[in-house]
Amino acid sequence: MVVLGQPAVMTRLASYMSGYEEILHFQAFTWTNLKGGLISLGIGAGLYLLVVRKILIHNRSYVNLWPQKLDLEEQIYRPVLTKALPFFFGSLAAVFGENRILRPVCKAGLWTLGFLGRVLETSMDATVAFLRRTVMRERKVRGVQDHPGLFKTLLQESRGALTPLTSNFTYAMMMTCIGILIVLCALIAAVL
Repeated sequence: MVVLGQPAVMTRLASYMSGYEEILHFQAFTWTNLKGGLISLGIGAGLYLLVVRKILIHNRSYVNLWPQKLDLEEQIYRPVLTKALPFFFGSLAAVFGENRILRPVCKAGLWTLGFLGRVLETSMDATVAFLRRTVMRERKVRGVQDHPGLFKTLLQESRGALTPLTSNFTYAMMMTCIGILIVLCALIAAVL
């Protein structure tokens, strides 16, 4: 800061930053500039000697002549800094610090995913049971008992092909749901 305050450094830096060459010709220690500083110092010294020393100091200590009801520190600054700001910013920080938003969202999301998994599991089982009772129902062909007919053979082959699918589809759905839940838990753990 001492180096930056030197007139040679300050003027060159100000000229470079502003792009004005006239700043380089500024003289800080001319009589006009020094006279303005001396006038300011004289006014300050006069006020201290005539006002502060005569009116505000009694028995070698400062006297507070300002009325207590007009005191800005006690009436405005302290209540704002000790009550209003901590209440407002504390409540705002508690929303994120205590996880008041993400926790209910995650609980609702997990409940929804669990419900959706149960619905899909039972609906697939119900669909397979419905298909077995309607479209894929086994029908006996009348009159021919020695060898199965074309339709019965096709139906038996279809049933043989669909049995692994229907017996394992619920298991596959359950594993898919478990995988989704593991990924979701990993994402939640990464966020927290």
